[in-house]
Amino acid sequence: MQSFRTLLLGAEPVSEFSILLLLLVLLLRNFSCSSTGAVKISSFSMAFEAPQSLNRSTQLMVPRDSPRHEVSGTPRASRGLFNRWACGREFRVDSLSISQQNLLVNDGPTSVDFVRHDEFLKDDEIPVVDMALFEGDADTSKKSVEQMVNACEEWGYFYLVNHGVELELMEKVETQAYEFFQLSTAEKEKHASHYSLLEKVKRWSEGIILKPAETNLDDYDNQLSPPENNHEFSTVVKEYDDVMKKLAKRIVKLLVVGLGVKAWRFDEFLEGVEATLRWNYQPPCPRPENAMGLSPHTDPYLITLQHDSGIGGLQIYRKGEWLGIPPRADALLVNIGDVFEILTNGKFQSPSHRTVVNKVEGRLSVAHCLAPAKMVTLIPPPELLRSAPNQYKARTYAEYMGARKRQESSNSLEFMKLPTSV
Repeated sequence: MQSFRTLLLGAEPVSEFSILLLLLVLLLRNFSCSSTGAVKISSFSMAFEAPQSLNRSTQLMVPRDSPRHEVSGTPRASRGLFNRWACGREFRVDSLSISQQNLLVNDGPTSVDFVRHDEFLKDDEIPVVDMALFEGDADTSKKSVEQMVNACEEWGYFYLVNHGVELELMEKVETQAYEFFQLSTAEKEKHASHYSLLEKVKRWSEGIILKPAETNLDDYDNQLSPPENNHEFSTVVKEYDDVMKKLAKRIVKLLVVGLGVKAWRFDEFLEGVEATLRWNYQPPCPRPENAMGLSPHTDPYLITLQHDSGIGGLQIYRKGEWLGIPPRADALLVNIGDVFEILTNGKFQSPSHRTVVNKVEGRLSVAHCLAPAKMVTLIPPPELLRSAPNQYKARTYAEYMGARKRQESSNSLEFMKLPTSV
């Protein structure tokens, strides 16, 4: 025992009690640095199981080399830098509302339709459309357009591969989104008209809405861009918006032609289109079965193109049940919005969708949404009214948006349907 004391504490002997006390301190210290970390949410501290190693000096989650959960038949949902960011910034949101904090101390009933974030489609598969095939011969291109039209009629969703958007650009915009959500609440709330913490009970996410044509991006440059490149944020957002807008317009025109409608019929809906960028971040949640990332809704746009951090959570409502959508690193996810459903007289579906949260990993989603000009009247072209009368009220896009906001739910187009079609 004497030699152990000398080895541990030096030449001066000390009591056995002191040694035991020191060992206890070392044990507790080691425990606090173990693979179990703490999620600090406002004034609460909750334990979580961390499958990754925590670099405490930077408060970033550093991924291990072990592969992520893989979905059979789909590529791994990781993309270099994209994957490293996706494994989580600091597991903390210091702006959670009181109602959200109550979720940590008050158990609520698990929703009867709760589906875990990593439970994916089993029997059905979302269609995959290869953009490169549109550049092939006439027959191949025609079949590809038909496939895309069928996907919009049956699902309202499809994966788009070989879309031509550079991976580097996607990673750049994701980085800017993460940098924004890492700001303090006070900094984020400087953009109160764009940034919002979703404060309803059981809601567990925060989001920002950007309209590149209207938003003063210089304000974000001053907060987020490094001194040596003080326009990085605005440069990335504008480049991303230009590329995605061109791609979205092309998809719309291909779909219109696929319905047997002359492309020029949609010129008025595509002239003066407005793009909206919607970024959402969902931090890990200690009770995911009692919370929701984004509640069920349809999109109030023509079309939405999105990608995420490779973490499951997006779910669509189909045939009476919620189905998890596997993330794909090689694809954009395209979905039809309310406006396109109206303009196709219901041929295309604007699907209801939601996001769920999980205990371990934060989830970022980046969506680029295309909408017509505010004063354009939403009436299907004549070709689509020959087989059936118009199902929807003739309203400008601004009037539609006003009516939608007055609804208790943003999960249905019933308020736009004519009495004869209900």
